[in-house]
Amino acid sequence: MHEVRCIVLDDMELFQALVEFYRFRRQPLPAGQVARIHLTEDDTSVRARFVIRDDHGTETSVAVAEAELAAMAMRYLMERKVPLSSQMKKQLIVVDGQLTLVLHDAQQPFRHGLGRQPAAGTEP
Repeated sequence: MHEVRCIVLDDMELFQALVEFYRFRRQPLPAGQVARIHLTEDDTSVRARFVIRDDHGTETSVAVAEAELAAMAMRYLMERKVPLSSQMKKQLIVVDGQLTLVLHDAQQPFRHGLGRQPAAGTEP
């Protein structure tokens, strides 16, 4: 038997995770509200770019690499008492434009590329 658990963070949860993570690390964030979040995934990593718009309409981007993104998500979930097994392997993927933390059995490989659409003319 192979267990897979997926936890999807919506944009508001992801932005809240960013705010809490930066506050915990005592790093300043630009003032303003989140305008949009761009998640990108390639064969090696997942990255996020948060676009923050201030009261004057000026937009500032905050880029977050995969290691920091994973730490942010894990801290956010642990603060909310979401059970995360230490025995399971954790992996970030992007599914339908949302950050997804996948927890799976460490002995079994997990098929990466779950959220990607197959190229035209190829078999899924």
